[in-house]
Amino acid sequence: MDYFMFWFYAGLAKLAWSFIVILIIIFIAFLCVLPKHIKQSFCSHDEFHENMACHGVCDKCNKDLGFIDDVCNQRKAKRGY
Repeated sequence: MDYFMFWFYAGLAKLAWSFIVILIIIFIAFLCVLPKHIKQSFCSHDEFHENMACHGVCDKCNKDLGFIDDVCNQRKAKRGY
């Protein structure tokens, strides 16, 4: 019985360490993405250019604004044209 419990707890310890490593990787990935997300959320996207996929891309924060025609129509509607 003790032999079984030893291997049972050894397996749990390995599982716990694996879980901790996965959490650390997710946390590091979150920290890498967070500054870009904050920059994009506070940007007004006033200036943009068109890329090869016909998408509008903000010049300041590099956020993909979607199909260029939709972006232009939204800008026109916002200005009241």
